[in-house]
Amino acid sequence: MAANVFYNHGGMAGKKAMLSFTLGGRDHMFGEGAIHGSMENILIPIQRGTLAYVGYEVLPPFIAYHVPYISQEAREQMLVNYRQHLHNIEHLQPIEFATLEQFDDKLYPLAKG
Repeated sequence: MAANVFYNHGGMAGKKAMLSFTLGGRDHMFGEGAIHGSMENILIPIQRGTLAYVGYEVLPPFIAYHVPYISQEAREQMLVNYRQHLHNIEHLQPIEFATLEQFDDKLYPLAKG
């Protein structure tokens, strides 16, 4: 059987990735019980299914909400916040995903204990 070369053993292991994007919706529209559901669930296909799958350590995303509808001053503050986020990128804790070491050679979860 070929070695598993995905998740923490993928080709991008040791590298970091982070999503950064703007939305038209307000932050209260994303979360448990909100109209669009949680941002974590929305981002699973990209953060886990794409980035983590090939081995990246995935950093928390930077999300700017309600951008088309806010003042220029508020947009400028978002840019300040984004610069700060990037300046502190080395201190961001990666999102936790399962590692291959938590599974057997057939990818069944190992018994905890």
